[in-house]
Amino acid sequence: MLIGRGERGGVLTDFAKHCLFILGAGPLTIRAYEEARRLGIYTVAIDRFETTFNQRPGPPIGSDRRRPQGSYPALCEASDSVICDLKDQTQLKETMAFLVKRKKEQGFSKFAVMTCGADLDWSVATAAFQIGAPGLNPAVAERCFNKRLMHNWLDRVGFSARARLAHRSERAHFFPVVIKPLDQCASRGVEIVNSESELQEALFRIGPYSKSGILLEEYLEGSKHTCETIVEDGDAKMVSIIDTHYISRRYPCETGLNSTTLSEENQIKLGQFAQEVADALGVEWGPFKVDVNFDGTEFKLIECTARLSGGFHCQYASPVAYGTQEIEAVIRQACGDPLDEKLIYHRWNRGAAVRCPFTSFGRIVSYNQDRPTSVDGVDQAIMTRAIGDPAGPYRNSADRVGFVLAHGKTTEEAIRNADLGVKHFQIETDDYTACPLCGSDDIEQVRRAIDEPIEFYCGNCLEELNYFPSRSIELYDRF
Repeated sequence: MLIGRGERGGVLTDFAKHCLFILGAGPLTIRAYEEARRLGIYTVAIDRFETTFNQRPGPPIGSDRRRPQGSYPALCEASDSVICDLKDQTQLKETMAFLVKRKKEQGFSKFAVMTCGADLDWSVATAAFQIGAPGLNPAVAERCFNKRLMHNWLDRVGFSARARLAHRSERAHFFPVVIKPLDQCASRGVEIVNSESELQEALFRIGPYSKSGILLEEYLEGSKHTCETIVEDGDAKMVSIIDTHYISRRYPCETGLNSTTLSEENQIKLGQFAQEVADALGVEWGPFKVDVNFDGTEFKLIECTARLSGGFHCQYASPVAYGTQEIEAVIRQACGDPLDEKLIYHRWNRGAAVRCPFTSFGRIVSYNQDRPTSVDGVDQAIMTRAIGDPAGPYRNSADRVGFVLAHGKTTEEAIRNADLGVKHFQIETDDYTACPLCGSDDIEQVRRAIDEPIEFYCGNCLEELNYFPSRSIELYDRF
């Protein structure tokens, strides 16, 4: 049954009987809840909520919504919410069975599962399979999620970087090398090391993240890009490409992203490369993105996931730069509709950029996220930490404390606007009186040269914490 046309996109399916389970309720999932609500779809947020406030169901559709600060702001956009450890496959299956039974009693007859910018592609596939909803084969999703399975599979066809399992006493036979846990996201635990001593430090630090094992990979020199596609019947339709930037050669904490500056010819090549990777892995349906390295001649795979991107790529950069509506397209696909290519058509070619502020290490005592929006071209400033939360060290993308989203007539103009917005982002921190990791007061707070940016040293746990100033242009020039 058709009920007319939405304010964007094409003809809408009648979603009155649909219940959409969205896995994750963090800042990067908000757009999925907003799009579902605009389409008239009832949503259930599923996440590992940690506070009494967040355990309450979200407000019903049509009520006044005020987004809370904290880890789960998407709750204010959800129709209902349920607590579940999304990485626990057994608990997830039990939760989905319970939810479907309860929602059927409430009058829903059709169910769908998706996520947006959260590293839960395997969980989404598992949940969809459990309840008989449209989804990717869970075995294929696990192949994309688990880096060891991905490498083992792709090694057969030559797509993978040189990689092997590592051990605590590992010695590398080549440098530089990338060390990473097998099943983490946001570059948690990942380091690029250039010597045996750095490798041993990295193997020590990766401990909390390496529940399933450790991987060593060859480091790839060149620019980094993400290509986002949506696959229908094995055909990977390219949605957009963005360029990504990192805080240092050693720590892959993203300083931001922007609409791509690759030539049209290289964009076509990257789209073809994404299709080849999808074919090799057996991805025949749903969102699929590849992170790649480009040395000026050849694209090489860093990793891939069967989901939409994070970092405000699908949530902001792509829609602003190209007019795409990929989140709506994935919602419709999850609900059983065929892919509507009008939703991912590039209606214009503008610039979009996301940049992150990096304040000095310490506890956040105040911030002003309204000032960046006074800059022309800055659309939004987002704070992901609350007063009293730690800022730094900036080793992975989960350590970032905020984002500035900006547009421009060109990518270069958007980057300038975002960089200026970062400079206006006021985040004040206090020095620690004790080590935040072990509690020892045997600490030294120092400010060294920018080439050796050590801010904090603990004599008890030997932790060194890095300081990076909130001057994004100089960050890029330095590296």
